[in-house]
Formats: sequence, C-alpha cells, structure tokens
Amino acid sequence: MIPDIDNLQTFIEVARRGSYTLAAQHLGVSKSVASRRIAALEEQLQLHLLSRSTRGLALTEAGEAFFERCHDLLRQLEAACDDAAGKAQELSGLIRITAPHSLGQPLVVPVVARLMRLHPRLDVDVLLDEDRIDLLGNGIDLAVRGGPVTNASLQVRPLASVAGWVVASPAYLALHGEPVSPAELAGHTCLHHAQVPHGAWRFESGAHAPEGAPPRLQVNSFPTLLGMAVDGVGLAVVPPFSARAALAQGLLRRVLADHPVAGYPISALYPASRHLSNKVRVLLEALTAYAARPAERWGEAA
Repeated sequence: MIPDIDNLQTFIEVARRGSYTLAAQHLGVSKSVASRRIAALEEQLQLHLLSRSTRGLALTEAGEAFFERCHDLLRQLEAACDDAAGKAQELSGLIRITAPHSLGQPLVVPVVARLMRLHPRLDVDVLLDEDRIDLLGNGIDLAVRGGPVTNASLQVRPLASVAGWVVASPAYLALHGEPVSPAELAGHTCLHHAQVPHGAWRFESGAHAPEGAPPRLQVNSFPTLLGMAVDGVGLAVVPPFSARAALAQGLLRRVLADHPVAGYPISALYPASRHLSNKVRVLLEALTAYAARPAERWGEAA
C-alpha cells in the first residue's frame, strides 16, 4: 500500500530539517500533526525511521534508506504537478540551489530575491559552498558553478564567460611599479586562485603568469584574493563584480587593461535524470537573463 503523500512529505521535511517544529512551520501544520503523521508512516511501514539523540533528531539506518528512495520521487511528483498546473500559476514550494560564495552574492542572491518578492509562497534554500557537492545526494535542484563541467550526469546551461580584471593596491604599485605587459609579471608577486587554471592568470593572447616557483599565496576564494590585493600583498585577477567597489573607493587600481584576461565560464547545472519543475525552470531562465548583463553590474538588484 502506498503511504499517504502528506505523511511522506512530512517525513522528508523532518529528515531534512532535523526538527519537528521547523518541518511543521514549513508545512503550515502544528507540531502535533507532524508527529502523528510520522507515527502513522512508521506504523504502516513497520519501520522505525527517526530516533532522538543528544544532538536532536536523526535518521535510523532504515530511515536513511527510505529517505534516499522517496525524496527524489516526491520531487518528481511535485514537478509533474507544477507542469500540469501551468506556468501562469504562482510559484510555490521549495527550491534548493548551491553556488560558491564568490557567485552567491553577485549572481544568485539578486535573482532569488526578485523571485521571492514576486512569489510569496516560494521557499528557497541557498547553500554557498566552495566544494562541488553531489546534487542528487543532497537534494539540490540547481547549481551555479565556474569552470569546465566534466560530469556527464549533469545538464549544463551556459550563463556567461567572465573575464577577470588585474588589480593591485596603490601602495603595492608605488613600491614595485606597474607592469605594462604580461611578460613583466615575472618581476611581481602574482596571487593565485587555487581552483582556476594558471591561478586565473591566463590572457586572451595565450600569455599567463610565469610558472616555476610555487606562488607566494593561493586561496580558493575570490573575496579573500581581493582582500589580499587590497592589503598590498600582490597583484590579483578578480571578477569585475568583486573589484568594482574597491576600485571606486581607490583601494585598488586596475592594471594591464590593454591585455584582456581570458574568460572563465559560468554555468547552471542540474541532474540530467531529473525533470525540471516549473519553478526551477523559471529560476534557471531568470539566472540566464540576469547573467547576460555586463559582469561589472552583477550584484545590482534584478
């Protein structure tokens, strides 16, 4: 016998949020109703799905297996209902999206904020993480990532190709001089991004920062790279949307502007095996439209 959909949905929310209270608030029911639904589900399945510990609620081994099987099935059912209801209907329900911190504020946040203003019944979980987490395993609908995509299980929607700007603090340039060509970078401290080819130092001409000795500094975060450049540690290649405020305040100066940096691909990804619900499709289209504006304007209201 197929369990009641409300009971299944309550179990999914309790498991995801680790709390009867939070799950009940999300579903718009009382905590006692949520508890009764879980009890009814466990009785029907003859399984103990959740247990309490000093850290709160946790899935049992049987609960984990059941969660993995039914979570995606419910999302597929939700997507089918969204499509059947038509695109004109107000968006509702939950979307889960992930992105690195460097793309969260300038790209994801403005788009999500606008959609949530337009659709008061829409809920969004935004997970900012530098790691490339498993989308299916973590119940993620959409990911925004930079760099090439090699995972064949993911569908890719190209959003933009962002060319970074070479920047340095006025103090650094006063002390070390200003390079006028990529060849002169050999005499400078070039700060590297650890997850970008050549540390982000690749120019359209094919030139790149000198290789050989390890870079004095490499980090996996563009905001941190920007902060190091502001502190006068060295030259950095950062996205235009990251550098805009510091340049306007005189904390940084742009150099090598006549030698464009090669573009870095930004894409939206989603599991190829999952049918896109209408609300995720709307979010994807909104991201695509927003990313079409010049990169230095990313971060402005959508």
